[in-house]
Amino acid sequence: MSGHVSGVQQRMKELQPRALFTHCRSHALNLVVVHGCSDIPLIRNTMATIENIAVFFSASAVRKHMLQEEPKGSMETHSSVKRKTGGIPLMSDTRWGSRGKMVGAFLDHFKSAHSALTDLESRTSSNSNKANNLRHSMESFDTIITAVTTNKILGYIQPLTKELQSPNIDLMTAYKEAREVAQVISTLRNEEGFCDIYAQSIELASTIDVVPSKKRVTNRQQNRANTPSQSIEEHYRLNLFYPFIDHVTSQLNTRFVENSEPAMLATYLIPSALSRLTKDKQEMMVSWYREDLPQPDSIDQEIHRWKIHFP
Repeated sequence: MSGHVSGVQQRMKELQPRALFTHCRSHALNLVVVHGCSDIPLIRNTMATIENIAVFFSASAVRKHMLQEEPKGSMETHSSVKRKTGGIPLMSDTRWGSRGKMVGAFLDHFKSAHSALTDLESRTSSNSNKANNLRHSMESFDTIITAVTTNKILGYIQPLTKELQSPNIDLMTAYKEAREVAQVISTLRNEEGFCDIYAQSIELASTIDVVPSKKRVTNRQQNRANTPSQSIEEHYRLNLFYPFIDHVTSQLNTRFVENSEPAMLATYLIPSALSRLTKDKQEMMVSWYREDLPQPDSIDQEIHRWKIHFP
């Protein structure tokens, strides 16, 4: 479909060079998460670890029940309480927005999941070795800080995922909202933006007696990020936090590119959206489609008649 050599979009462009190829906007947002979570080794590995833990507990009603601890404290939100009583959801292969929910539930159940794995490891069963491996994966500071970082950034995308599925949203609003999310996320790209994430990671690690640490730095590294750093915090800021923000904002700005908006303005000719067609938008739309119009000089009158026909 999207192939640039012999795909449908390329064949359409051979017939009409000015035609624009665009995915469903929800699918485009899914692709943002796909590339953001797959192109960074730390996040890719952590997602695989969390998914393995979710599968392990969901495979048994007894193990799943071990996660359902009573929420403590008055600061619990309704969503976090719901996740705590519902376990860790499995990831959807087609809806990558579900990854945000999975990571959030993993953090909510972090202490209880670690305790359950420790308990299962001590029992004599066929799952003891698997529980041991999963527990060791949880005790890696890489896993902890990556989960907290991913949950923070995907938290900005999650509301946009629901908004793009609304029957009342139009293409122009979808593009605008996506770029606004990219701008907000980009403002976090500084030491102050990472400070809170690092503090949360240390606090979470302390609940299972994990001391913050980083991997050994070598002169040549191919399998993970290796940007030189002076401290543990700086290491994860340069090798995890900044790359993830760069990937997400770049993907959002690429897949919701502003220069394709003039072509999308024609959606305001739909009767239900006519009230939002302002003079400036109309001029941009006419300018874009002028070469395709049979009578471009009378298009303003035609649109005026169209507005009267659909008041």
